[in-house]
Amino acid sequence: MKRKKMATALIAALTITATSTAFASASIYHRVAGPQGTTKGITSYDWSLTPAGRQTTLGDFPMGGALSPDGKYLAVSNDGQGAIALQLVDTSSGKVVQTISYASPEALYLGVAFSPDGKHLYASAGGNNKIRVFDCSNGRLTEQEAVSLKDNKNTNFYPAGLTVSKDGRFLYAANNLNQSVSKIDIQQKKIVATANVGKNPYAAYLTKGGDALYVSNWGESSVSVLDPNTLQPKKTVRVGLHPNAIAENQTGGRSLRLKRGQ
Repeated sequence: MKRKKMATALIAALTITATSTAFASASIYHRVAGPQGTTKGITSYDWSLTPAGRQTTLGDFPMGGALSPDGKYLAVSNDGQGAIALQLVDTSSGKVVQTISYASPEALYLGVAFSPDGKHLYASAGGNNKIRVFDCSNGRLTEQEAVSLKDNKNTNFYPAGLTVSKDGRFLYAANNLNQSVSKIDIQQKKIVATANVGKNPYAAYLTKGGDALYVSNWGESSVSVLDPNTLQPKKTVRVGLHPNAIAENQTGGRSLRLKRGQ
């Protein structure tokens, strides 16, 4: 009888322990994305972050962002399944000062870039196959006529990452579903050249010196390097899994950094 009571107590203890472990595991692996207090955040991919500065609440699934040349504003492209919107954030206050929303089938997708003088903003519209164009003045965006990405083959370019030439004349777009990158004449609002790159190109980055165009190929773990004038390929660099964002060392010397994705 004594042994039976001990066995029953042991089973009960194991059951409580197992249940507690299950709840603990659930709390660890089923976290809600977003700010967690004032010092921590959880991304949509369940990564923990400890921001160095303030946290600002944005829209649904912010994918792309660009800082204005004067550093006063951050433009953010919110590209989730819910409300799609372009937002402008005042970097001094951390507050969203403007939200431009779009209803389906109108879209946004990742790419956001300011002109070198900060007077214009460009945003990729993904499946709409166009680049949205905005005038930017005194912290306000005013949408203008878009750049339509069309050719005689009715190609589904699906523009993603964007970068602008130093003189502000040309825009480069990584075409996510066309395995290509296009050079666009901004004033004429038309494609002047398109070149093949790797699978599912994601980000486009023109170096500070303007002598090389880098495109991260999310679908094949590589980066394409092209001549920005002719779009002739220079080389292909093998990298880690799913490269996306590209950044350059601005303090001198050529040093590029890639962010790996899921």
